[in-house]
Amino acid sequence: MFNLTYCVMGGNGSKAAGSTENVILREYREVYMLGNDIKVIEAIDSRKRVKLPEESHTPNRIYVVANNDGTFKSIGVYGSDCKKLLEIHSHDGHGPGPHYHIWKDGKPETKGTGKHAKTKPLPLTPKLKLLYNYVKTFFP
Repeated sequence: MFNLTYCVMGGNGSKAAGSTENVILREYREVYMLGNDIKVIEAIDSRKRVKLPEESHTPNRIYVVANNDGTFKSIGVYGSDCKKLLEIHSHDGHGPGPHYHIWKDGKPETKGTGKHAKTKPLPLTPKLKLLYNYVKTFFP
């Protein structure tokens, strides 16, 4: 459906991050794949706050962060340069329903500066709704 390839993620999710052979050095582990396209990940240390990696080993990757309770927290879509393009959040923290935030050059796009900088939540586009609903079918 999304036509992506398989990858192994490094310690911080970046394509240039250290050895991917040693599981102890990795921050995340793969839980499973949704089809052949979307990798579901979780933190190795379940006490840590789980967030999406900023970069991927594989261009055009999609990651889903799984919560300890079996639900999912967010979906990250990465571009051909392996940097995050956008992040879809499943929570209602910015108003009703799921939303997404745009990333540019590996950083969230913000309004304002310093500690008052805010990322703008956007409503899901039809294509992002398809992706969100597809992922949601695999989680309670």
